[in-house]
Parts: sequence; structure tokens; C-alpha cells
Amino acid sequence: MSANEDYILRERRPVETLVPALDGSLELSEKQIKFLLLAIRDMNPEAVDSEAEIRRRILEVQSKAYQTYPYPCIRAFQHVALFMSEHDVFAHVLKVGQSAAQGNAPLLLDIGCCMGTDLRYLVQSGYPSDSVIGCDVRRDFIDLGYELYGDRDTCPIPFLPADIFDLLPRSFPPQADEVCPSLKDVQCLNELRGRVKYVYAGALFHLFDEGTQETIARRLVTLLDVTEGSGPAVLFGRSVAKAEEGVIDDAMGRTRYGHSPTSWAKLWTRVLGDEVRVRVDTEFPRVEQVRDWKGWVWNPGRGTDMMWWSVWVLPWLLDQLAGCQSHGGLEPLRSNCKDSASLARSESPTSSVRSSTTRRFMRSASSSSTVETLPNISPYYGLVHIDHEICASAVPSQSECQHGSPSTSSVARLKTRHPLLDHLHLQPCS
Repeated sequence: MSANEDYILRERRPVETLVPALDGSLELSEKQIKFLLLAIRDMNPEAVDSEAEIRRRILEVQSKAYQTYPYPCIRAFQHVALFMSEHDVFAHVLKVGQSAAQGNAPLLLDIGCCMGTDLRYLVQSGYPSDSVIGCDVRRDFIDLGYELYGDRDTCPIPFLPADIFDLLPRSFPPQADEVCPSLKDVQCLNELRGRVKYVYAGALFHLFDEGTQETIARRLVTLLDVTEGSGPAVLFGRSVAKAEEGVIDDAMGRTRYGHSPTSWAKLWTRVLGDEVRVRVDTEFPRVEQVRDWKGWVWNPGRGTDMMWWSVWVLPWLLDQLAGCQSHGGLEPLRSNCKDSASLARSESPTSSVRSSTTRRFMRSASSSSTVETLPNISPYYGLVHIDHEICASAVPSQSECQHGSPSTSSVARLKTRHPLLDHLHLQPCS
């Protein structure tokens, strides 16, 4: 862990003269209206004026939240936006949750959950409510969520008022406590260490300067569940970003930093280390327009755009690395590759940064034709870069590391899990 992990510059309330007035011109999509009609528990959905009642509630809690802290996202009605569901990772998360045995769905944490809209939609979509938890530093926002949805006594989702900076930094990979409280009884984020498979940070990082963003990242990874056989842990969200990283010219005078896709990947390299297999995906720019009170597009971070991102951490490689380190280090891994320099590049998260518009390809080992890969392969298997080609290479098992045998069985496992790859003449790297 770096010595920088304890650098913290907290938010400060902006100067009131720089805070724009609220705009009451609320526009809701059909998707939002459908969700809200089902989610608001103490309102008759058959009432003639149900949509008017929804709007009244949204405007009322918006005014109260803006007095608590004038976040631009509150002004833009993002406390009822469904951004998590629009993220590329959402479908994967939902599928895993729905297919899990009862009571065994991976735990998802929404950090900076505001009024809990995204979590309520996730549960409404079918994710088990006993495997999600929301956290926000401002208890008022959580209470306003109960007021908006009228479900203080009936909401099955636990919400935790807590400060991310109260989470004690630990080394990675984290270890869960032997005795863990149920989600309903969790009192602080430290009790979630090593238990969380998915972390959603919808609008968190860009509220802080560069050093504090890294501090947040170091704390969040200590929550991840990277136990063997549990599948990849994923952090995902949205952040205000820049084409070239730097301090944000903030219209409200706040101290904030905007990462670029490249610097964002480097941050996770520093946080997780070079020996942890991680993939960082970014979609940038993804412009979200925020109307001001005069009808013009207003962006509180001038010269910025929205970056949608995900960080995939692969627990199976952590296990393999541990095995390899017990049997001669990483050399057995490198012996399966055409050159160690290419492997070194593939081990670095920075080499895995791709925008959503970039197409990923894998070349057949026995032909010159290029075939597009399935999008869900690379989070689970190593893709070893060799010049401009990519040779499919599943990481060897512990026994292969021990005996130095070729990775033929790894390729077989790859095909078994992804039958559509069988038409490719994949061969072990040699």
C-alpha cells in the first residue's frame, strides 16, 4: 500500500453566490414513471393524478436535499435518475443475482447512494433485496428517500449513514471477519470488508481532488470479495472526466479533479499493484446535458464530460499467483508465452483500457483471420498481447504452475466455458 492512502481533502460547501437556483422543469422518462408508480408505496397507482403526485414529491425532496448540500446532481433531478441500470455492467450484475441460489446472491454496495433510487430499481428488477446495501455520508438524503418513496417501515433494503473515510485502510486482497453481522445490523463500512462483490459509485470520485480519489479507491478495494471460485469483483460507476487529466474548472468554486481514461487506469494500477489481474473499461466522452434555469446547457465542471467506467478484479488469478509464488514465482506463467515482455504488458491494467467503441479482437492461432471476441471473455481469462495480435491464453492452474506443464488444459477449459469459441483453432502459447 502506498503512503498516499491517508491523504484526505474533504468536501467544502460552495460559496452561496455561486450556487444556481433550482429549476422546477422536471422531465421524466416512461421508464422512470413506470418505476416510480411501483416504487412509491403509499400512493394509489390507479389515481388520476398519480403522475402529478410523483412530481410534487420529487420537487419537495429536491428542495430539502438542495438545502442540505447544493449538489448539481440534485438540481438536475438525478436523485430519481436510473443511471445504474444504464451502465454496461448492470445486465451482468442482475443476471448473476437472479441466477444465484436463494440467500447466496453476491453482495452489492451502492456507495454514495443518495436517496436510494438505483438500489430500489435494482431490487424491483429482480436482484435479491437481502444482498444489497446502500451507504451515504448524509443521513438526510437517506431519510428523504424514505419520504419520497413512502417506505420507511417497509423498504427491504438496508441503508447505512457512514463516511468512506472512516473505513480503515488495509492491504489487498482483504480478508472478511470471521464473524460478520447481517446487513440489517451493519453499523459501519468496516464490517463489510471482504464481503462485497459489486461496488457501484455513481457520482462519488469526481467530488474530490486527485489524492483523495486515490484514498477512496484504496478503501473501496478493501471491501471486495475476491475469494476463490466467486467470480470477478467489479467496481463500476460514472465520473466527471477530462480528455487530459487535470484540475476541474468548477463553476461553484469547488476543489475537484478530472481523470482521463488513461490516468484512471493508472490509479487502479497503483491501488491494486502490478501482480493483480484487473481490467479497466471506460466509455468517454458520454455527454449528459444539465439544463440551467435559463434553458441553457450548464456543466458545473467546465471542459469536462461524463466517463462511465468499470474495474474488474479477477479472484482466480489471485489464487493462481499465490500458487505460482509458492512454486517458483511467475516463471511457469511466462514459460507459456512467446515473450515475457508481452506478458508484462498484459499484466498491467493500463494495457486493458478500452473505450466502449473500441472493438476487441482475438486472432486464431492457425489462420490469419481476425475474429471478434465475446465481450464477457476478457474479464475471466488472460489475453496475452503479442505484437498486434492477441493469443488466447487461460492462466495455468496451480498444478500446471507446479509442474511447468503446457497450458493445453487451460485452452480446453476456455472452450468448455465458452463453446462458441470452439470453431477457433486456439492453441496454447509456446
